[in-house]
Amino acid sequence: MDEYEKLLAEAQQNPGKCDFLALRMAYTRSPLFNPYLNTANIPMALRQAVQQDDQNLIGAGLQRVLQEDYLDIETHIVAYNFYQQSGRTAKADYHGAFARGLLASIMRVNGRTFETAFEVISIREEYAVMGVLGLRVTMQRKATHAGKNYDILTAKHPQTGEDLDFYFNIDRMRSYWNISRAAKEDLPTPRQ
Repeated sequence: MDEYEKLLAEAQQNPGKCDFLALRMAYTRSPLFNPYLNTANIPMALRQAVQQDDQNLIGAGLQRVLQEDYLDIETHIVAYNFYQQSGRTAKADYHGAFARGLLASIMRVNGRTFETAFEVISIREEYAVMGVLGLRVTMQRKATHAGKNYDILTAKHPQTGEDLDFYFNIDRMRSYWNISRAAKEDLPTPRQ
C-alpha cells in the first residue's frame, strides 16, 4: 500500500481528521495520478439520473466515478446533495466533509495573484473552486511567472459585471504531462 492509498483509507474512515492537502499531494506521487483523467468527469448518465431523480442510477454512477478518482470534488458535492435529499444524512455528512476538506486544502489562499495562486492537481479542481465561488468562467489563459506555470481563469462578478482573474498553480499537472510525454517519446518506434 503506497502513501496515497494509506492516507485515503484513513480519510475514508474519518474525513473530519484528514489532512486533505497531504492526501492530494500524496495522490500526485501515486501511480494512480492522472490529472487529465477523462473518466473522472461526471458521466452524462449520472447528470441525467440526477435530473430524473433516478436513485439507483445516481448511486451506481457516484460509485463508478469515485472508483476512478476519489478526490473528485464535484462528485462529492453531487453525493452530498443526493444523500441529503434522500434522507441519508450520515452519508451526506461524509461526502460533505470530503468536499469541504478538499476545497479547504486548495482555498488556503485567495487565488487573486501569482503569489496567492490556488495550487491544483487537476483542471476539475479549478472549475470546482470557481463553482463554489459562484463564478462562471468566461476566459482561460496560461502564464508563467517566476518559473512556475499557471492557469488564469477570468469570470464576471455576478453583481458588478467586473472581470475577476483567479490564478491556479498547475505545476503538478504540467509535471505529469511532461513525464507522460517523455515516456511516450522514449518508446521504440515499430519497424516498417
